[in-house]
Amino acid sequence: MSLKKVVLSLAFAVSCLGLPTPAMAASVSEDVAVLLESGDEQTAFDRAEAASYLGEAEGHEALAYFYETGILVDANQSVALALYRKAAEAGRAHAQWRLGVMLDEAVGLPDAQPEEAYDWFMAAAQQDYAKAFTSLGVMYATGRGIDLDYSQALDCYIQAAQLGEAHGFYGVGILFALGQGVPQDSIESAAWMMVALAKGDEQAIAALPQILDNVDAAAHDAVARRADAIDKIFGPKPVIG
Repeated sequence: MSLKKVVLSLAFAVSCLGLPTPAMAASVSEDVAVLLESGDEQTAFDRAEAASYLGEAEGHEALAYFYETGILVDANQSVALALYRKAAEAGRAHAQWRLGVMLDEAVGLPDAQPEEAYDWFMAAAQQDYAKAFTSLGVMYATGRGIDLDYSQALDCYIQAAQLGEAHGFYGVGILFALGQGVPQDSIESAAWMMVALAKGDEQAIAALPQILDNVDAAAHDAVARRADAIDKIFGPKPVIG
């Protein structure tokens, strides 16, 4: 298995399910995630395909992942989109979020559909799916699919952070960096970005040094103290989505 496919397989397990148990799990999604993590792609695919054939929403969601990533099959974004839609309509939060992403980015479609994407992100957020809150934050912060509203963007990023989603901390940091809906504050921005980085947000790797360039070296200790305070407020939480 290539390194890219290993990463994608683990990403499915983490983003859709959280950490899987070592033994074969009860649900289709958990079965597929455990099998992918163990490197048994063929059995994972067969499990997903069989469940999808039987009309199970989790099967549609899992099979969509294979077509989206091209694991064991030729990547086909249109098929992935259709499968995610079936699972989303059945109420699967991860599928609702992935469908929203594909609609927003025009994956498998001739044109982006941000308004419908917003609706699916909202549906997933109503199930406390963390990544959906970050996606909503981006839409409010950019006016994409919904009216521009920095206050709503901040609320969405905070809710994502409360669910343990690293990119929620990143989003708050960006708002403070740009002074969007909050007073511009490089120290506060750097502190939120520092927490995002500690929690594994990849975009924070590039953003934090740039923000710290606007902070006096003498204030770096203040950034660290504020980051520690933020981390203690939110605490370690399992990510739902």
